[in-house]
Amino acid sequence: MTNKLDLELGALLTPDMVNLYVGPKRKHFRLHQKLLCHHTTFFDKAISAGANGDQPKPIFLPVDDADAFELFVTWLYRGTVSPVRKSEDQSDAFKLVARYLRLYIFADRIRISELKNTAMDRILEFYRLNNTVPGRQDVKRIYGSTPAGSALRRFASMAVSWKLQRFGEWFDNKPSMAETIEELPEFAMDLITLLQSRELIPDPRRSNKCEFHDHAVGAGCSSSEGVVHRTPESS
Repeated sequence: MTNKLDLELGALLTPDMVNLYVGPKRKHFRLHQKLLCHHTTFFDKAISAGANGDQPKPIFLPVDDADAFELFVTWLYRGTVSPVRKSEDQSDAFKLVARYLRLYIFADRIRISELKNTAMDRILEFYRLNNTVPGRQDVKRIYGSTPAGSALRRFASMAVSWKLQRFGEWFDNKPSMAETIEELPEFAMDLITLLQSRELIPDPRRSNKCEFHDHAVGAGCSSSEGVVHRTPESS
């Protein structure tokens, strides 16, 4: 039996296609134009700007990550991204979480809140299942690619503050903490604000997923596990 999701997807799979080249190596993707433009005006504007007769010009995304874009394509056609599994290999684990962080950053750039929420869910799952918190490279990527007030920044600062408050250290490599604070003053200010409050910081990895979701004022949560969470409108 065909479900509502299949019917909605089918209506978006029209013959018009768009070629996209992602990342510095220009990895090629060929996607359905109507589906690509359904969730955001970002691609619609790019296609309109490059239109040439009946055939739109290719879209080039040189600053975006091809691996993260693959996750976006999966989400675009399936409506979700595969759940995170615990990784026994530390190197593979770091690569996996970096991929989800880049997906969140990409979703933020093209302004798809539902995709950001899905990426956030996977990020929380990763750190919880692997019993860790964002490390130096993760924090650098987060604070270097997201705006002030970002839910991902809020999660990272809370997770690091929680570990510092509970264990007295971030990771064993203490110079890493000093270097990161010097390099990322906004991160340092977020840590100081949290730690000086003298309140017990909860483990953000185990919070309700909706705590770090992106919702318009008055809108419900797209996650089946979430609840309505209001956030201030952007200025």
